[in-house]
Amino acid sequence: MVRIGEEVTRKLARKAQQFFIIEMIRPKYASRKNPDQGILAAPLPDSIIERCPADGSLLASVPTAKYCDHLPLYRQVQMLQRSDVRISRQTLSKRVLSLGVGLAPLYEAKKCRVLQSGVVFVDESPISLQTPGKGPCKKAYMWVYAGGDGEDPPYRFFVFRTSRSHAHVEQTLKDYRGVLHSDKYAAYEKLARREDIRWCPCMAHVRRKFVEAEGGDSEHRRRIRPLTIGRKNWMFVGSENGGQAGATILSLVQTWRNLDINPQVYMEDVLRRIMNYPAWRIEELLPDLWLVARQNNAASQMVPQDGLS
Repeated sequence: MVRIGEEVTRKLARKAQQFFIIEMIRPKYASRKNPDQGILAAPLPDSIIERCPADGSLLASVPTAKYCDHLPLYRQVQMLQRSDVRISRQTLSKRVLSLGVGLAPLYEAKKCRVLQSGVVFVDESPISLQTPGKGPCKKAYMWVYAGGDGEDPPYRFFVFRTSRSHAHVEQTLKDYRGVLHSDKYAAYEKLARREDIRWCPCMAHVRRKFVEAEGGDSEHRRRIRPLTIGRKNWMFVGSENGGQAGATILSLVQTWRNLDINPQVYMEDVLRRIMNYPAWRIEELLPDLWLVARQNNAASQMVPQDGLS
């Protein structure tokens, strides 16, 4: 027989999650002539969680799974166990809280951008807050504010509060000037009396009632929708600090979605860089600017070294 060619068949395959240990070896030095200098060694790289034994890749995967894929922590624990990785739910919870604190400067920068945009969409939704002991959960609220250019601005920031008091939204929007899109909740109607706010009640709420009366489904994207999907899976937030951490991370998540950014790639990169990043340049780590910088970097690497195409 003589070979005259070949047939190629391709199948999509999958490997299970792979975990491995990274070893950072730092040589130690001492002076024979000057022993009083002590022992010298290079410092460890800064970590967003001090003395944490988890790498940034693992840290990034936890909030990504929880807030993007709606996987509560206890399910993540079960998935890790299938790969012989033993981490408790309490440990994962503490790490999520720490990430919320570490990412706060990015959250504040995002919040400023939305409130300075001149166009803000606002909505709120109830969320269960666990009370100490074994008592029933308390009703808390998560506000979402969207802003920026265009009809569907990509930027979002969430605010967690333990009640639906008018004072909460008034505090958030105390310095805001511009157009406010909302439903007819009394807190927004109260803001509409300010001369520096132009109130635009949401007509989608009116339209939805007609659609429901006809027996159809409304196609209006309420910006709170990803939160309502997630809370069915998490069921509740464990504390006020947990609610604020969730608000911080959700603010990033919803912006990733709108910009079509891989959340794991973004989160891992930001976690490795944010601790050493100059505070006055923190906006460079916001999702849209991060994406532009990444695209520019990829384009520059494709240019031949001699500058010729």
